[in-house]
Amino acid sequence: MGQPLIIQWLVKSTAFNRLRVFVVLIQKMPKLSVRNLSKSYPNGNSEEVEVLDNISFDVHEGELLGIVGPSGCGKTTLLKIIAGLLEADEGQVFIDDEEVHPGHNRVGYIFQQESLFPWRTVRKNIQFGLEITSVDSSRMNERVNEIIEIVGMDGLEDNYPHEISGGQARKTEMARSLVVSPDILVADEALSNLDAQTRNYLQEEFL
Repeated sequence: MGQPLIIQWLVKSTAFNRLRVFVVLIQKMPKLSVRNLSKSYPNGNSEEVEVLDNISFDVHEGELLGIVGPSGCGKTTLLKIIAGLLEADEGQVFIDDEEVHPGHNRVGYIFQQESLFPWRTVRKNIQFGLEITSVDSSRMNERVNEIIEIVGMDGLEDNYPHEISGGQARKTEMARSLVVSPDILVADEALSNLDAQTRNYLQEEFL
């Protein structure tokens, strides 16, 4: 639970000249808390290039957060640390007030570049995340069917990535991230390489 926010005000009455009244409002705990993250990479000349420097922020349930900046400023590095795909040099990441570490599975990640497995069908790509969990096969099929319908890929589930369009591939990647019911969904410029019409459509679907 977050730290209580204490509000104090004064009330005048006949019995007390100054009666202090305290009301305690419990601040809603952030869904995601990033605390003092720092990350550097070697630049090939025995030197370190700092891409993240003491980054901290909170995101609450139901909020959307956009991270903007020039190419190479550390956006992808930050998202990968949050998603548990990369280890920070310093700092911590909390989800529901619980610290998470590299390798956790509480964040769904949609990569900037297309990342479907070309040897797997749409259905097999979507169910990949469930295959490494303890979900039984009947529940897995049920969940995959639900997500396929939600993202509008029904009828294409037996196609391979080279048999679908770029927009359909992105929808498949979205479905693969959503099928595991993540606490948080991270999209790394997931719609940047699409035409305007497809991008606008998927943005509506995404939200």
